[in-house]
Amino acid sequence: MYKYSIKNIIDNKLEAKNEGVNKMDEQVKHLDDSQVESFWGEFKKVPFDHENQIILEDFHNWKNGTKMGVIVEWFDQNYSKGSDYLFREFD
Repeated sequence: MYKYSIKNIIDNKLEAKNEGVNKMDEQVKHLDDSQVESFWGEFKKVPFDHENQIILEDFHNWKNGTKMGVIVEWFDQNYSKGSDYLFREFD
């Protein structure tokens, strides 16, 4: 499991807004919370470069090298309790 600091989460969310978060297709955008939680479990297993804040292999529609903040922003927009909750509760 990966540990993310609140500062990294905030920094990456701000960066993601600048890059855009339209990396997921329309079908995946309509997941309910339990499906997003399961998806989060998959995301937590993806190898991650802590220094550069990027994923090290493809994760669904996001390619190797995608900034973590872009993906976290998607979770923030698609989970009713937001990504901060996922970080706290699904560690």
